[in-house]
Amino acid sequence: MHRGRGRQSNRKLPQKLANRLIELYRRQYVDFGPTLTAEKLLERDGICVSKETVRTVLLESGDWKRSRKVQEHRQWRQRKQQCGEMLQMDGSHHDWFEGRGPKCVLMAYIDDATSRVYGRFYAYEGTIPAMDSFWRYIRKYGLPMKLYADKHSTYKSPSKETELFDRNGNEIDALLFCELNWPVSSD
Repeated sequence: MHRGRGRQSNRKLPQKLANRLIELYRRQYVDFGPTLTAEKLLERDGICVSKETVRTVLLESGDWKRSRKVQEHRQWRQRKQQCGEMLQMDGSHHDWFEGRGPKCVLMAYIDDATSRVYGRFYAYEGTIPAMDSFWRYIRKYGLPMKLYADKHSTYKSPSKETELFDRNGNEIDALLFCELNWPVSSD
């Protein structure tokens, strides 16, 4: 058997100090968390205790409750009903050729209803590759009703006069985009 069994730890906070800490917390620091309370106890009252000590004392006294920040659950939306109703667009930077070629960006388009994927490789993710790949997608599959893009600066210009991928919320009006920025063929 160990000789310290049944005895108080030598490192235990003296009860008098714990009571003083609780009293100060209730009087001055009731809106603070353990970290800020420990900082203020040192700064204002000259009491040097760790934030974990403050947390433990306050938990034992019932003055502090563990609170975990609950992340708001992102609700899944239903997929679109028809092919072409919404297209998701993104550029993916990766060593696609596993060292056998240059690193590049896959400009990918995924139809929300069917999960059909269309993609092309480019040297960088920029306006020209985005417009080129979108134009090629349109020629192959037709014009989508909506185009959903991430917050990459390629898809939103700071200049209101030259908006290429301007968003209304998070969705792009692809028809408006094409009418303003693509030449119309006379066939």
